[in-house]
Amino acid sequence: DWVLAEITQAEDYGNNSQMAPFVSPDLAGSIAAIAPECPDFSTQIAEDKASNAFMQIMTALATRNPASVRRFVSDDVFAKVSAMITDRNIIFDRIYLNESVLLRAARAGTKHELAIGLSASMQRVELLPDHRLAPIDTEEVRSGHVLIMERDADAVPEKGSLYQHQCANSGGAVGDTVDINCQYCGSPLNSTRNEWIVTGFVTTAEYAGKTP
Repeated sequence: DWVLAEITQAEDYGNNSQMAPFVSPDLAGSIAAIAPECPDFSTQIAEDKASNAFMQIMTALATRNPASVRRFVSDDVFAKVSAMITDRNIIFDRIYLNESVLLRAARAGTKHELAIGLSASMQRVELLPDHRLAPIDTEEVRSGHVLIMERDADAVPEKGSLYQHQCANSGGAVGDTVDINCQYCGSPLNSTRNEWIVTGFVTTAEYAGKTP
């Protein structure tokens, strides 16, 4: 039957994609090239996981608790998100994703690597000590980011999704969102052996500078 794959903001439907200029011209060929080694690959699922990861990173910034994303990011990304947290109590008055678009798919050494672009509209405020809200953005600001996600080329099919609080190795429920090891099998949760792990988090400007 028909399955819902995406919900798009009305103003983003059609040709208003901010991510379109970053899509690799040989994306279809690249997906076909990795398909024999990655039979369970799905563009829609990859984009959905990236959307989930991005919003959880934004939540970590707003709550000033990076531990909540530890299970699905690399050590470098965890350090980067932690460094983005300031002493100011900045929260979102409004935030929503405009789009999530697969930009690139390739094999990098022993891993498959995806680049997924996300544009989000947000309006930030600061919660002051006297509980008043001070606007930081006078209107909604649209920004673009790219998540780099990696998984072993010979990955064992996942039994659960880290993005749904399940161990990809055993399928068991993650006992605590800050756990980095499965409470049942003891395997590292942020391992690329079974699941797509976020190994890069950059702005579109940074991505453009790094992409040939």
